[in-house]
Amino acid sequence: MCAGAISFARLRRLYFGAPDLKSGGVEHGGRLFQQPTCHHAPDVYGGIAEAEASELLRTFFSQRREYLVAQLLRRGSKLRRGFLADFAATARS
Repeated sequence: MCAGAISFARLRRLYFGAPDLKSGGVEHGGRLFQQPTCHHAPDVYGGIAEAEASELLRTFFSQRREYLVAQLLRRGSKLRRGFLADFAATARS
């Protein structure tokens, strides 16, 4: 989700499930809607089904990492196979 696009589109309300603690721009990180340069700030409703949304995102990106590592291994990537195997193992956890 892009907080800048939401502001420019002048959406009245923003509903979301799981916050992005590392690089989010709404409740964490840049907090775009709280900046004086933000011309439009929607009403924000976060944490809707937060546990389920977090698990859904975690599972999706874990599977995505595993898929990408498998593709690299199949192509005979020049990267060290040990590194890719370690990366795949951490993607499963």
